[in-house]
Amino acid sequence: MHHYSQLIGKIYDAAQEPTHWVELLAELEEICGGLTGDMQHGEEVLEPHFLRALKINQQTRQLKQENRTSAAILNRLPIGILVVNRNAVPVSLNARAKTLLNHQTVLRIHLGSLVCDSTQQTKQLHQLIQQCISNPQEYQGEPLQVCDSRGQATSLWITPSNSQCNKEDEDEYAVIYLSSPLIRPECNARALRETYDLSEAETRLIKTLVNGCNNLNEAAELLGLSIHTVRTQMKKVFEKTDTSSQLEIVKKVLRSPEMIVGESLQLESVADFLNAEWPGDTSGKKAALFDGRKLAYSEYGDAEGYPVLYFHSNTGGELECDHGNDVLLQHGIRLISVSRPGFGESDRSPQYSLLNHAEDIKQLLDQLGIQSCAILSLSSGAAHALACCHHMPERVRHVCMIGPTGLQISKDDIALYTGSFGARIFAKLTMSMPKVMLQVIEIGHNMFSHDIESFWQKVDTYLCDNDRLEISKHRESMIRAFLQANQRGNKQTAKEIALLIQPWGFEPANIQTPVTVWHGQHDLFTPIAVCRNMVARLQNVELHEIEHEGFYMTFKQWPNIIENLAKQLQLE
Repeated sequence: MHHYSQLIGKIYDAAQEPTHWVELLAELEEICGGLTGDMQHGEEVLEPHFLRALKINQQTRQLKQENRTSAAILNRLPIGILVVNRNAVPVSLNARAKTLLNHQTVLRIHLGSLVCDSTQQTKQLHQLIQQCISNPQEYQGEPLQVCDSRGQATSLWITPSNSQCNKEDEDEYAVIYLSSPLIRPECNARALRETYDLSEAETRLIKTLVNGCNNLNEAAELLGLSIHTVRTQMKKVFEKTDTSSQLEIVKKVLRSPEMIVGESLQLESVADFLNAEWPGDTSGKKAALFDGRKLAYSEYGDAEGYPVLYFHSNTGGELECDHGNDVLLQHGIRLISVSRPGFGESDRSPQYSLLNHAEDIKQLLDQLGIQSCAILSLSSGAAHALACCHHMPERVRHVCMIGPTGLQISKDDIALYTGSFGARIFAKLTMSMPKVMLQVIEIGHNMFSHDIESFWQKVDTYLCDNDRLEISKHRESMIRAFLQANQRGNKQTAKEIALLIQPWGFEPANIQTPVTVWHGQHDLFTPIAVCRNMVARLQNVELHEIEHEGFYMTFKQWPNIIENLAKQLQLE
């Protein structure tokens, strides 16, 4: 009887902190052992804990995202916001409140509590805080103005955090809104520029005036411009904003939405990352399928060349092949990279299977007017390539597989997974506890999604030297492909693997379409010995074993792979 208690603890640890993922894998491998014992019982014990842990993880991540979103919104407001408990101890504050507390004496944090410059004002402030917390339904808010010894004033508005809160709740708070001359309004320069069609120079002038500059002479001095230049700019601003005076333009800006949202945050978002300029035509093409779903694809290479479909791995998407566009042009290949259902911009399929997706591909070819094509696949894309060969053998001339995985491994293959601990345990789990394996994949995928650098550090330990080198060269494009493919969530990868370990609905051994396989001899995810066994189950296949190369050989070998494919298709 296995001792599951320690493993169950690791399940919850890894779901909440994915960096414990490797420790979880080690525990699972120990339980799998040599694939002996009652694995079905083990799966029945563990699967509910995986599902519960992942649900807790999803709820926690959602709460964190909501908190981050709320914080970002509060930081853009042109006022200070401070949340305190009954003892005037701050529990939350936005960026402007923090700036105010750090740069003046009228309000500050002393021994953990919010205090004013004088004892009397501090006492009054604390009384108002306690009153609003004690009587939240009766107390709608109270103004208070506090001053320091120099007469510098800050205005406060003190209100309950929630007028409907329970008086017996120990976690009751007051919200203090702060207004001070130190908090200068910041308008969103880009929005201001786009709203009124302003130049960069005209926008800087308006911001200078809004931030308290009294006249154009002072503005000219602050901007390092001549008064003549500033007057010329001001005249153009009047025309574009339909105003006639400096006071009128300042009022108009201060009342505009550009002031409410403030200046844009200088944080690189996933959206900014995805909108960068990259090779290929990634303009979001979509094919409408018969059932109303959309199938997204991108095109690379020669638009008039021979069509080759690209089937991505289970962590990539249609942007996975955005390298080597010049090689495609050189050999006259039109590469059509398709995002499978649930990846990228492709709609999910309620009836997702290998053969159903092959029908999706057939409809795509029909819409593009393509009668025959070849297929180029990476990793798990190989299974989908074979499904297309079975579903429409007359339309697929050739299949080229790069580092194929998931082609129905057997128990005898398990012993061949000697190089990579991670690949070995996945192979064992696939054979012994497939449902648990899917949950483990989802936990690992969470780690990749939310801490990409930590993921790469762990992956590096399982790679050969050449793989590490290729990742260091192409990491940015690989991350972008991953983010684009998983923009709808990270459950699709687990579903994809579940698809591969279920019955396929056809026998790969019956496929007669010519197949070329490229595999690195140092691939630790799918060892070359396992690849040889997979290849031996196919009829018409040619295997290229690449010395000193691993799973990520695609980048370096791309010219050779494309040249060979062109020769197979007799394009040269």
